Amino acid sequence: MPSASCSATRPPGCTPGRRSPWTARGSCRAAGPPCPTCSRPSGMSRRPSRRASPGRGARRCRARPSARCRSAASCSEQHRSHRKFGQAGHRASPQNEGMPSSSAVSPLVERALLHLYRHLHEAPSLGELARVTGVSSFHLQREFKRVTGHTPAQRLRLLRLKRASLRLCLEPACPVTELAFDAGYDSPEAFTRAFRRALGQSPSAFRRAPDWWRWRAQFAFAFSPEISPMQVEIVDFPDTPVAVVEHHGSTADVYEATRRLVEWRRAHRLPPGSAATYGIHHDMRLQAESGYRVDLAVTYGQPVTPNPQGVVASLIPGGRCARVRHQGSREHMPVVHELYAEWLPASGERLRDFPPFFHYLNVGPDVAEHEMLTDIYLPLQG
Repeated sequence: MPSASCSATRPPGCTPGRRSPWTARGSCRAAGPPCPTCSRPSGMSRRPSRRASPGRGARRCRARPSARCRSAASCSEQHRSHRKFGQAGHRASPQNEGMPSSSAVSPLVERALLHLYRHLHEAPSLGELARVTGVSSFHLQREFKRVTGHTPAQRLRLLRLKRASLRLCLEPACPVTELAFDAGYDSPEAFTRAFRRALGQSPSAFRRAPDWWRWRAQFAFAFSPEISPMQVEIVDFPDTPVAVVEHHGSTADVYEATRRLVEWRRAHRLPPGSAATYGIHHDMRLQAESGYRVDLAVTYGQPVTPNPQGVVASLIPGGRCARVRHQGSREHMPVVHELYAEWLPASGERLRDFPPFFHYLNVGPDVAEHEMLTDIYLPLQG
């Protein structure tokens, strides 16, 4: 029998004793308006099946409405959050190794990543990675994909394609066949198919006019191995004349400016071993579609003549600087944030009117990401 409190206001279709999969928390089995996300009537709870445990019902709807059913916006937002963080994995991070920073990566996955990066040419198998990390292949594969969004084999393939794509742009004389074999493919045709699937362009088309936005989206992961705590030095940096390519625009097109500087260096016979490479960062944003500025520079003490690459003469002024070294990917340098947010306020130092600049100690597409060394300079007053 329905209770007295609801018999007078029984909605159409509500009959006493009618069996329904939905049971009110009162004695009436009438169903209120359904939740737009989970289709559960407000004020209702799912009656457990005789064959299924209550846990199954809970898994069907993670954002479970209460007796006073949440609003559609709130319920939907919780579902979106679950999908974003529970399924997208590393893609939910703003930077996307896009992967989480090395401090957020489990030691197990970090050991596997480090071995993968160190032995990229040898293509370590899942079994080899499992032996290095001391766990089963099944556990490693599951944990690796949960953290990075890729299996080890997928990450290996993407790393090789990333390196090949950079060599396509920065080494124009290198034949595609050589790049295909270096990336682990049996033929140029197989390499071309994989390259097109990843970047939407053939290797030749990418070499002529690379789509850097798609490139960044595909290879939006970085790796910096866990190292010792930040060690800051105060140094006197000398006046340093440089030749620069000034990049104004999007963060995705920085590699286009890099290619122009490399062309100019080759024309003037300035290999990395004979001239230092710098980046003067007027803008510290990680991603920007416009208005981003960085000057890519190489030490050069002579007048710069007009050239098709747009390289001009400039100067990095000398003075006191805070210097800290970073090892790992240059697309993911958490030490920069630590320098500004933690060290600077605690030090009592004040910034000079010049942007921070980076000294890239080793450059080129053959330098593995985990081996990249960068000295970060923060100009100080005094």
